Amino acid sequence: MTDAWSPMTNYDTRSYWEGCREKKLIIARCGDCRYWIHPPRGVCPKCWSDNIGYEECDGVAKVYSYVVLPAARQDNSGSDRITVWAELNDQERLIVVADMVGSAPNEVAMEAPLELAWSEYRGHPVPVFKLRAAG
Repeated sequence: MTDAWSPMTNYDTRSYWEGCREKKLIIARCGDCRYWIHPPRGVCPKCWSDNIGYEECDGVAKVYSYVVLPAARQDNSGSDRITVWAELNDQERLIVVADMVGSAPNEVAMEAPLELAWSEYRGHPVPVFKLRAAG
């Protein structure tokens, strides 16, 4: 058994994962009504168009929700794991779920400003978020 991991891709998710390889946050977007779509799918949930393209987002976001997995519940991590539902500033309810890095659980708050960062998971770049400095 190998420890290798590779993201599961299909026609709709391929652009997202290819963007991750280049450390770019690529999100599906309807070419007709300009609605952002994540997770990516082949039909716009707003106007039902299948004219879906992919565009880069800058990753500026805020905490929509979060959960903390205490270190004691994890295998050999030594620190708490924070997962955020990051609401991108590009559109209301455009949510990316990812780990949060560089902060302790007591530093996280609802609607706290976030910025995109990158981490490696088994040799693959994956998006993570960190608190954005005020100003």
